[in-house]
Amino acid sequence: MVFFSFDNSVKYLRLFVPCLIRNAIHQFFWSAPSFKRSMFRISARSITGFFSGWMKRGRFHGPKVLQLIHDTRCKASCSGCIFRSYYNRDSYLTHNELSVLFDDALSLGIQNLYVLGADPFYTHDKGIKLMKLLQKQANQRFFLFTEGTSVPDEAIITIARSGNIIPIVSLDGFNTESDTRKHAGSHEEILHLLVRFREHRIIYGISTMLTEANAGYIIDGSYYESLRLYRPAFLALLPYTQTTKDIQSNQEIIATQRIEVFHSSIKFMSLKGSYPVFDLLGMESFITSCPAAQYSIAVFHDGTVTPCFAIPAGVSSIRESPLSEILKNDTFLSAIRKHRMYEIKAGRKPRCLVLDNPAKLEEILRHSKPSSIASYFPDILKETHHE
Repeated sequence: MVFFSFDNSVKYLRLFVPCLIRNAIHQFFWSAPSFKRSMFRISARSITGFFSGWMKRGRFHGPKVLQLIHDTRCKASCSGCIFRSYYNRDSYLTHNELSVLFDDALSLGIQNLYVLGADPFYTHDKGIKLMKLLQKQANQRFFLFTEGTSVPDEAIITIARSGNIIPIVSLDGFNTESDTRKHAGSHEEILHLLVRFREHRIIYGISTMLTEANAGYIIDGSYYESLRLYRPAFLALLPYTQTTKDIQSNQEIIATQRIEVFHSSIKFMSLKGSYPVFDLLGMESFITSCPAAQYSIAVFHDGTVTPCFAIPAGVSSIRESPLSEILKNDTFLSAIRKHRMYEIKAGRKPRCLVLDNPAKLEEILRHSKPSSIASYFPDILKETHHE
């Protein structure tokens, strides 16, 4: 797990880790040669970086993951799209800015980057230029998110040759949920894409937003079973959070469902032939802890650096300062890290401030006085921004 925050939850780790190992071995031997070479190259650099950092005790060890929302001008038109709540959607990070950011991140030991911005396959060049830029960063691994219905053959071939681009396909559930959120027939289109990925031996993942609409069959395990045939490298379950005052405000699952989802994922991973299911919120509660600001950071389309893509506010921008300086001097990131250490010293696991402690998040935001607000969340951000 890239967050490096495991506690002593041996009960869960005994089921979780073996599934990870089995699947990693399968993916390595099954995948295209380009992915094998990439695994070796990135792993070797990670190991070297780990021992180098271990020898330099006493300094802040920066994050290992960067979440990137480089562009919000998405043309996929999915209902409930998070980008609809973003301000200044005309702003975006150019390829030159991205190249500088990637190099800065690599110099800090960040090798895993999640590209969460506008679906690149809806652009005029079908995302080819962006993927070639990612391919050049051979010592980094890019998890490229897509809604999955507009990926052309040329893009599939480029991904297969790269070895360091892991496509993450958005699947909202069974036919009804996917077709309702996207368009009629989208579910079948996505499943066909997964078959194409398998034909080219591309390592890929699936992401599913947890909502009231799909929680039932995720909890009973039928959704996991339906994807077995396609053998994804993993399934990531992302918790729904409200992004505007009016879009799907009643879709967040309740606390008891959060627990049931986690246990269903662990139960599935104990079965023979299963694949890893990353219930991100459940894992944070039972296995890891919130990685925001310490082990992961986010960069938004206007250059704003924040602790997490779920917290669209910050005081620094990569357009004004190098990422290395921001990690050292940013008051908002520092405050989040201090709160994390306070929780650990108090014998508590650091939890998601957005979902579990919004009052503390508002307090930190007021004190930090963010200079940039990327989207709605919550009203306190607007108030703070204009004080």
